[in-house]
Amino acid sequence: MTSPQQNRRHGATTVEMALVVPVVIMVLFGIFEYGRFLLVYQTLNNAAREGARYAVSRTDGTTTSAQVITVVNNKMAGVQNSLGSGYKVDVFYVDPAGLAQTPPVVTKNTTKTWDQADFGEKIAVQITGVYAPTMSYIVHAKTTVPFTVTSIMTSEGN
Repeated sequence: MTSPQQNRRHGATTVEMALVVPVVIMVLFGIFEYGRFLLVYQTLNNAAREGARYAVSRTDGTTTSAQVITVVNNKMAGVQNSLGSGYKVDVFYVDPAGLAQTPPVVTKNTTKTWDQADFGEKIAVQITGVYAPTMSYIVHAKTTVPFTVTSIMTSEGN
């Protein structure tokens, strides 16, 4: 036989669970979303670095920007499809005057194309896009997060 005090305790447990479970679920979804964001961001960094590595070793004029962009897209492994219409890859010759500033500024040099970079000059691969969290309505995050990832390497050609 149970006492009346024990019966009232069962109701308190239900109320406590109703208050705690939504908070725990929101924290878990936040952790999953942050993990997904880090996965996308790391994939972008790796793809930009691989694209820059490909570009700096092929400055003989036979490689096109489209080939570098194809390398970047292959390294993205399909992640670019989840980044929306703002996804863009750009390959360019870096203006050395911008890098000499404090802090350094990565700007395009319009007098040369990336495939004309001499040995020791800088080439950049830049990926821009918009990350859209899948669970933004649950964790009350921004609906979109714009990003830019740039990898700069020194030309090995000419």
